[in-house]
Amino acid sequence: MASELLPQKKQHEQAPVEFYVHKVSDRMLQKKNLTAYKWTKEHDVLLAREKLTAEPYNCKNRSQAALEEIVGKEKTAQSELDIEESVKRDELQDKASAKEMRLQAMEKLGESKKRREASGLTAGDQKKKKAKRSGSDTLDFMREKWRETCK
Repeated sequence: MASELLPQKKQHEQAPVEFYVHKVSDRMLQKKNLTAYKWTKEHDVLLAREKLTAEPYNCKNRSQAALEEIVGKEKTAQSELDIEESVKRDELQDKASAKEMRLQAMEKLGESKKRREASGLTAGDQKKKKAKRSGSDTLDFMREKWRETCK
């Protein structure tokens, strides 16, 4: 069908139709160095291709199917926009966190302490060491089990 829309040369091809966009006179065109708009066969082909891609004749006028199709296209376009916005938002957050990490890596020890104190964290709060447990809990458990089995 697209091959039918391609321009074909004919021996008795008509001259292109000429008309003025705003019905201006020839004098005004000459003053402004404008030329008249010429509608050619290429324009016909482009218009036909645009009609094919838009598919305006798929549904009857004012039909429910046409409305549903339009609403569906609108929803998909909106969801695509939302996805793009969320991706951009995530990228901006990643860039901001990367910048913050670089700044923290470059700061001096004194600056790090000041920043932690300003945020309410102390050095002790950030790194709590676990107290090592003695093996006495395990031994107590084993003794109780042995006593139960002996009885």
